[in-house]
Amino acid sequence: MTRSQRFERGPLLGVTLPQDELAEALAAKNRADLFVGGLVDHSSEMVTLLRGNLETLAVPFSAFPTSGDGVVPNFKDFAVTDCGQTIRLGEYEAASDAILDEYSPEYRQRQSKERRAVERTRKMLAKKSPVAAHKLGTV
Repeated sequence: MTRSQRFERGPLLGVTLPQDELAEALAAKNRADLFVGGLVDHSSEMVTLLRGNLETLAVPFSAFPTSGDGVVPNFKDFAVTDCGQTIRLGEYEAASDAILDEYSPEYRQRQSKERRAVERTRKMLAKKSPVAAHKLGTV
């Protein structure tokens, strides 16, 4: 399939963060956990998100169900907001960490590793200082 054929298949909507937010997201230590842009392909019902580390993540429209208060995603009104922490689809919003947790194995592995490290630290503190452990909620 040629490039022109891809674009003829159906309407595409691409966006990026505003320039000031884009610069901040690309310089952030957690840039891999932020979205800096994306592309909505209505014909395939996919949203391709561009992460701050410039890797892409393909997410199906079905990943954005109607919210608990009845807000339906509007894929024709797509934006990346909050310095890359939020995807907006009309009035509908989804947090980048929730999307990554569901669709990025690398993100889940890294988060799991960080949680285990925090838990080890808490356990170590609990042994050394019960008062400190109580303040951290481990007792």
